[in-house]
This record gives sequence, structure tokens and C-alpha cells, in this order.
Amino acid sequence: MERMTEGATLVVSVNVRPGLTEEYRRWQDRVIAAATDFTGCEATQVHPPESGEGEQWVIAFRFSQPEQLTAWLHSDVRRSLLEEGDALIVDQRIQDVLLGGAPAHRRPVTAIISHEVLPGRERDYEHWRDEVLEAARTFPGFTGSEVFEPVAGIQERWVTLIRFDTRGDLDNWLKSDVYTEQLEVGRQNFAIYQVRKVASGFSGWFRFDKGDKGMAPDVPPNWKQAFAVLLALYPIVVFLSYGGSALGDIGTPVFVQLFVESALSVAALTWIAMPVVNRFLAFWLIPSRVRTTTRQLAGVGIVVLGWAVSVSFFGFLDLVLS
Repeated sequence: MERMTEGATLVVSVNVRPGLTEEYRRWQDRVIAAATDFTGCEATQVHPPESGEGEQWVIAFRFSQPEQLTAWLHSDVRRSLLEEGDALIVDQRIQDVLLGGAPAHRRPVTAIISHEVLPGRERDYEHWRDEVLEAARTFPGFTGSEVFEPVAGIQERWVTLIRFDTRGDLDNWLKSDVYTEQLEVGRQNFAIYQVRKVASGFSGWFRFDKGDKGMAPDVPPNWKQAFAVLLALYPIVVFLSYGGSALGDIGTPVFVQLFVESALSVAALTWIAMPVVNRFLAFWLIPSRVRTTTRQLAGVGIVVLGWAVSVSFFGFLDLVLS
């Protein structure tokens, strides 16, 4: 069981009115577009209902910081969009805020279980929940769990994510006598109990090369990757060329110089330069965020400007040192 403290995720579940699926899709696209323009929004995932699961949709919004998610939740643009979308859904939308959340490296099926715990029963609830998770670990297909406590000022529910390899494994646990008996025992600790099943482990929050079921992978086009790598690599190569000259001055063989320079270039590019460039240019690199020609041109302009500044700076430096 993991408790995470960085980042914040909003998971929203809605039941769409029959016959209004296409209208809902168009409205949801507008919500996602508005969210991705908000500061701190790293990614979104949409999970349409699976066959035989009715009309329940699950949408997740990942933000870098809890404060940024709170700003989105309380924003006028979101409030206005929700008012427009109320006519498209049945009953009230269910939303859970999850603080933290580790990146998943697999794509299992996840049960999102939320409880509204009775006042004064919090410690009893935690003890009961831990026993439930301990029992769940013994079932075939269990891959992990994460627990999330209430978020002050946003929601009062306790949320647990439980992951299994397959939908069948998850259903076997949910329908088991063991869980049924534990659920009956635990009802004295909470007033509301809800379970939602999503065919995803909520992976892809931290990598561009992951895509979820029903969505195209958010991979930058090759030309953008080349632009970004050149922007990050050129300063490294120039700096290391000065070091290579120093190695040559002390008699280091050329093949050794090239190996050292290559190793340092790869290390600096992988762990220093590219993370900075990827974060700074995320609005342009991530395909789902490039929704306008203006944003596309802005990204290209920033990269080209970066090239020009780098070349000019090192040209000036070369004049000074020569």
C-alpha cells in the first residue's frame, strides 16, 4: 500500500443520458480543452463505458500541485461548463480528489472505492480498510493499492484505489465471500460506499510515450523531438568541446576523448537538459495540448529563438576567448 504526497488528480464519474452520447463527447472535449489550458494541468484521461457497463464515463485530470487543482475546481470557467453539462447527465456527478499517486508501469484494471466515513469513526475505518487490503493481496491478480485521505475544503470522502491484472480478477475479489463479509462489518464506519471500475491503472501521467485505452498515445511527432533535442544538446556539446581540448592538451588519446565527451553528453542530456526542455515545452510537445495554430507557431518560435540565442552566445564567447 502506497501513500503519495506529490501532485493531485481529480477523478470524475458521470452517467450520460441515453441518446446524448455525442453531445456529451463534444461538451467533454471543451472541458478538457479548458483544463489543459489551466496552469499545472499535466494530463487528462477519458474512459468511456465498457460494453455492458451502462453509460458511466470516468474522466481523470492530473495537476502538478494540489493548489493548481483547487484553482481549477473553483474557477469560473469550470463552473460555467458544469452548468451547461448538467442537462447531459443523470443524477449528480461523482468526483474524488487524489493527492499524490505513483506512476504505474502496467495497465491493470482499477477499482476506485470511496467512503464517506462517519464522524469519530476514522481510526476504526482505517483499521478496517487495512484489513480489507490485506485480504485483497491474497487474491489472484492483485497488483497494488493506494489510499487517499479527505482533502480539506474540497471533499470529505476517503478513497482507495485497488488494482488487479484483469477485469475478471477484480470482479472475483469484489464478489467474493471474504470481501462481502468484510463490507458488512465495515458498514458501521461509513455512511456512503461507492465503487467504480476503470480499465486502466491511470498510467501515463509522467511520460509522453504512454496512451490509454481508447486514446491515441501522447507522443510528440519526430520533428518536434528532433527540435527539442537539438535545443538541449547544442550547448552541452559546445561546453564539452572545451573540456575535450583540455584532455587533448594532456595527451589523452582521441578515442578516449570522444568516449568521455559522449558519456557526459548522454548523461547531461538525459538527466539535466531534456527534463527541463520537456517541462518548459510541454504545451507544444504534448499533442493533446496543441489545440490551436497559435500555440503550434509559438512553440516553433520559442525553439528557433533558443537556437539563435545559443549560437549567438557561443559565437560571442568564442570571440572573447580567442
